[in-house]
Amino acid sequence: DHRDLHYPLRRQRQMCIRDRVNTPYSRAECCNHIQGDSMSAEEIIEINHLTNRYNQAADSGNGEAFAETFTEDGILEMPGSDPIAGRDALTVSGNTFPQLIEGVRHWTNNQVVEINGDSATASCYLLLMSAGSPPNMMTTGRYSDELTKTVEGWRFTKRSVSLDS
Repeated sequence: DHRDLHYPLRRQRQMCIRDRVNTPYSRAECCNHIQGDSMSAEEIIEINHLTNRYNQAADSGNGEAFAETFTEDGILEMPGSDPIAGRDALTVSGNTFPQLIEGVRHWTNNQVVEINGDSATASCYLLLMSAGSPPNMMTTGRYSDELTKTVEGWRFTKRSVSLDS
């Protein structure tokens, strides 16, 4: 039965080994125990969600939503262009992605997050594609992020893109 393959993902609780004793913990508690008390699963998920919002805003050309993933003075560094600094410039940039690449799709994965109080760093892989039949893989790369926790939640202070090709 194919559902058995997903059983570990559906479990409501999991076991962590703590002091050589198996004790049931929720996923968030287990993650906190493994990663240290300064990182919570909720904050990691919020940063992952921020990356997803960035991707979808860029792909749809929603410059305002794109810029809102950054702090007011946030910076985006992309190869071959000057840094894009501040929400006004980021809004303009976010509005243009679909015009630059028809059917653009940002796919990110393998995100690693390190949180230290109200600041964090993150990195993830990028696969940039154009939708169509068939889809076209354009390039791969990596994002390196610096983030700050604001009253609105986690935001990029600096996002640097490096491309493999």
